[in-house]
Amino acid sequence: METFLEELDEAEEQLKPKVTEPDFFSVNVSLPETPLSPDQEPVPEQLDAFDVDQGWFGVITNYVNVEGADSDHGMELDGGEGTTNPSFTFKQGTFLSMDGVEFHFRDGAMGSVQYDYTLGTANIEADTATSVMINTEMGADLSVFEWTMTYEAGKL
Repeated sequence: METFLEELDEAEEQLKPKVTEPDFFSVNVSLPETPLSPDQEPVPEQLDAFDVDQGWFGVITNYVNVEGADSDHGMELDGGEGTTNPSFTFKQGTFLSMDGVEFHFRDGAMGSVQYDYTLGTANIEADTATSVMINTEMGADLSVFEWTMTYEAGKL
């Protein structure tokens, strides 16, 4: 038989808000009208996989980037504006690229990036006054991406 205090503890536990971290981060981009070449053929626009500007801060956990032959930067991370320059964190990432992934840390970017890289090499470019710690020891939990076509094709 439960005591009044045990019942009260259970009721309090049920009222506590549940906070969970996301399993992955998805980038959705709306492209402007596609420019045309002189032959009126569409010219593909190269976009960065993870591009943060204006001193964005926060934590992104368990992310994956699968690059094609014409991909731009895997990451382009900019620092803040004026005197405001908060820190960002990217944890447990995986980058897959046949021709190497490029990171560009710009304009005083501050933060940390944790990833593993399973194919090719990484080219890291950092502007002056940036301070980004890189850790290549822990990648994404790929099991949460089993629903993707890339996983089904055996590419993750």
